[in-house]
Amino acid sequence: DAYNANPSSMSAAIENLSSMKSNNKVAIVGDMFELGEEAEEEHQAIGKLLAEKKFNAVYLCGKLMKAAQTEIPSAQYLETKEDLLKALQQKPISNATILIKASRGIGLETIVDVL
Repeated sequence: DAYNANPSSMSAAIENLSSMKSNNKVAIVGDMFELGEEAEEEHQAIGKLLAEKKFNAVYLCGKLMKAAQTEIPSAQYLETKEDLLKALQQKPISNATILIKASRGIGLETIVDVL
């Protein structure tokens, strides 16, 4: 779901991935836009939720998602979609259930071709 993201939809998507039966779960999440003054706090909350779920891998993409990394330092942080694409090409994900979630403005739907 790389078209719309807000704190409640992001949390719901993460919870949904967590509940799925899979041995290899990967979350790729990007910035949530239009949050105003609460952007940093909301991104940190997403990082905390991701840390609690203990996925096999977490990728954080976008300048706002940097705040999430404070809560989940094990996540791979990439500032731009292009950096994320390079990382995924260098270290492909295989045999995994993958969540891709971000606001439309970051354009994460384009990474599907690389996966």
